Amino acid sequence: MIIVAAMSGPVTPLVTLHLTPMFLLFRTAVLNGTPWVALAPAVIEMVYWAALVSVPYYDGLDRLLAGAVCHGGIGYPEWPRHLEEPISALSRATYWFMIPFLWKNYFKPVTLETIPALREDDGAAASAGAFRVFQAARDRKYEKRVGKKRERNLGIDLILHFLPELGLQIVSLQAHDKIQSADSLQTWAIIFVFLQYLPPIGLRMTLQYIQDRETSSQPPHVAVIYIAMMVLGQGVGVTAMGQALMLGRRVCIRMRSIIITEVFAKALRRQDRSGAVKKTPASTSAEGEDEAAKSENPDAEPESSSDGKVANLVSVDAFSISEICAYIFYLVSAPLGIVVNAYLLYNTLGTAAWAGVAVLISLIPLQTLIGKLFTLFQRRLMAATDRRLDDVTEVISHIKLIKYNSWQDKFLERMAATRKHELSVLAQRFALIVFSNILVWGTPVLVTAAAFGVHVLVLKQPLTADRAFASLILFNMLRDPLALLQDTITRLLQAYTSACRIQDFLNEPDTLKYTQVSTPGPSDPAIGFHNALFAYPGSEGDGLLPRCNPFASVSSICPSPSASSQSLLAPWDLASPR
Repeated sequence: MIIVAAMSGPVTPLVTLHLTPMFLLFRTAVLNGTPWVALAPAVIEMVYWAALVSVPYYDGLDRLLAGAVCHGGIGYPEWPRHLEEPISALSRATYWFMIPFLWKNYFKPVTLETIPALREDDGAAASAGAFRVFQAARDRKYEKRVGKKRERNLGIDLILHFLPELGLQIVSLQAHDKIQSADSLQTWAIIFVFLQYLPPIGLRMTLQYIQDRETSSQPPHVAVIYIAMMVLGQGVGVTAMGQALMLGRRVCIRMRSIIITEVFAKALRRQDRSGAVKKTPASTSAEGEDEAAKSENPDAEPESSSDGKVANLVSVDAFSISEICAYIFYLVSAPLGIVVNAYLLYNTLGTAAWAGVAVLISLIPLQTLIGKLFTLFQRRLMAATDRRLDDVTEVISHIKLIKYNSWQDKFLERMAATRKHELSVLAQRFALIVFSNILVWGTPVLVTAAAFGVHVLVLKQPLTADRAFASLILFNMLRDPLALLQDTITRLLQAYTSACRIQDFLNEPDTLKYTQVSTPGPSDPAIGFHNALFAYPGSEGDGLLPRCNPFASVSSICPSPSASSQSLLAPWDLASPR
């Protein structure tokens, strides 16, 4: 421990992991009548661990602000200080630091002035800046390796950017050239998976001990260990899940700020090609017949994103992509939970457990079909929502003109038609979700019936109390990972559809105005004049404009006060041009 502390290593996690074997050794020493002097090292270690988890400390910032610590948060001291810095490890694990804030605002409503400041590296500027630096580094590496410009993919770039937070204890090289272990969202989820199955294991061992207590040679205090397993699994498991959710929510907020920043930045520099419709197989209309194309193919997306679609991108699509990152650890924890559950069922029921596993495998193709249909319905729903928002935005923008010409009925019919189409697609999506939920929540019942039926009717084995209660708990716990896995896959498909929509928007051509006003390159043609005199028509003396040389620097034309009333748009008279 001294060596790890000297190297700035994770002392507190190592001491925490060592507590379990230390408690077991301490119990054995007490039961064997070991002198109290020999128990001093264990007591000292417990006191040392309590001191470690109780001392407040500052957590280092990451990404662009790596190497620094929080100094009150963004907006401090105008806003209250950031709540998470400095706090102890125990407070971070149990969220005790939120209790004063919740208790204070329990008696009066929360206002903007009482909301604590945001940590510096959680702000939109730091998040978007770090993401753009990451994208630029990937662009340089790709161009150096392949020799051409990389085609960006928003979804892949976001996953790779937040991989240290989403991966399994990925070691990353920070800006200050120190190798650190990143906070792992998946690691907390894996710890939770193994801890949540301690209660059914402890329950089965307790029931076995009660059943065989007259013939067993185990001492009575063994039952206390089994009960302690149940308490430890519930308490520490919930703490691990809380840490996973907290890390996922932090990634969610950062990702949403990145997406909204990128969408609004693109909206300011893109070309305005509104009105054109993408050519699709369902649309055979000629150019200039956009309305007919829309009527033939209501799901056709416009070639250029409208204001309604941009609003939909920063609200619905940004939420869909960022929200899945808060729960993406279920892609690892749910399958792992199913595997652990199946293994424990096999140890409890024996061969009969494979009947339940066979039922699970037989339902996989049906779940795959549901996922494909959900992706199709989600894409149609987003297109229908964009069209409805376009009509609403158009009505709100031109409400005076519509009222003046008495076009209310016509526009109401258009809005009703788009809303009816959206509701029809939404009904199809809800029907698919209902069928999916019936399948998810009905699967454990089918698995339980198959396993118990094979165990009793086919194998002709007795169903004892310890096997029955433990199996019922395991089958009940099997419902959660199955439901969470299906829900996560559905949300992931929805996020994939939203990421494709945002990427299509980011791929729209930019306007040329920024290129036109930029500094000319060495290969650009030089068009202009050199050392010329300008004057208004028919003016002498006062009408002359100052001599200017546009090739030297940015030039400005400032006429004299006496000539300021004349228009600069009039034809010029050039005096001694060269």
